[in-house]
Amino acid sequence: MFRVENNVPDVYIQESRDFQLISRLYDLVFQSTRYSIDSMESATSTSYCIDTLLPLIATKVGFFEELRIPDEMYRKVLAAFPYIMRFKGSKQGIQLIVNLFQRLVNTTVELQENVVTGDLTIVFERYSPHAQLLYTLLEYVRPTGMFISYKVIVRIKGESDYTTNDTVEIRPKMKETSLVPPSGVVA
Repeated sequence: MFRVENNVPDVYIQESRDFQLISRLYDLVFQSTRYSIDSMESATSTSYCIDTLLPLIATKVGFFEELRIPDEMYRKVLAAFPYIMRFKGSKQGIQLIVNLFQRLVNTTVELQENVVTGDLTIVFERYSPHAQLLYTLLEYVRPTGMFISYKVIVRIKGESDYTTNDTVEIRPKMKETSLVPPSGVVA
């Protein structure tokens, strides 16, 4: 790390408070510039790039939608998007999107196909606030003429954690004992 204080005569730093301030400001500017230069190596990596570069990487891979999702989720979408686009227009592409969405929002999503009409129904276990991401991704790979519908299923557990009982039980009072130390033991 280059520091101005280490590359000028010591008398400048020791005698002048103004020079100390100016040298530290230069260090701040130089180090931020150095960080930007060093981060150029990872500018095309969706996993390691700066957050502000994510929309540019999205246009590079062919994803032109503006999404309001967390950056970590956006990184995973951009990493998987080129592989998903290889199966554009097929059911395998839809299955890849459903698998990605399951991992992103940690929910169960099932595909149900109507054999007669060829339509697909996507069944969610619970509603996700990021469902718009799924709709957007599906529009990139949906085969022409295929209709996709969505359902949210809420499963209710029939058992209860609480039980009721109408019986009363009377327990006898416990015998009180005195706490007297055994003989030979000093308390």
